[in-house]
Amino acid sequence: MPGLYADSAMIRGVDGAMVNSVDNALQISPRSRFQQAVRTGRAFNWSSVTYDMEAADTVLGLENNDSNRLMYLWKMWISSDTATVVRVFAASGITVAGSTAVTGYPLNRNFNTTALSTAYTKETGQDEAGSSWPHRLYMFNALASTVHCLNINGAVRLPYDHMIGVDMSANAGACNVTVWGWYE
Repeated sequence: MPGLYADSAMIRGVDGAMVNSVDNALQISPRSRFQQAVRTGRAFNWSSVTYDMEAADTVLGLENNDSNRLMYLWKMWISSDTATVVRVFAASGITVAGSTAVTGYPLNRNFNTTALSTAYTKETGQDEAGSSWPHRLYMFNALASTVHCLNINGAVRLPYDHMIGVDMSANAGACNVTVWGWYE
């Protein structure tokens, strides 16, 4: 019909890459490595249940058990009902243990797989609570009843038998940690 036109166009290729029309030229925007992992069933979610923690508890400990691939971390969401200092740390060569096992579920529901990982809430296999722990990755003051998001974007990579943990300094009534990551 005369007079009808589109201001822009979005086209996806067979690999999922986005093609955009900008100034009458086509530009390709490829998927991120995380988006590609979601698409192919290699991205997972680990989430601790809400629990009443004691000071210096490790809210969630997550270990890579895949001897062939690295575990890349994408984002972490951390919350507590009490103001606290959050310490995200790395460790290796320990036996990850704790009160409740956490399963890594695929972020793409078309896949019915679980992550090759060991994860626990109230993780007890290490003693990161000591103030001289050398492998801290992130440390920040967290406000009460606020969700804090760490955008890691793949900067933390865990080899086989390496773990990441999240400690909180305060005695909280309810705390949560959720991690998104992928294998490559």
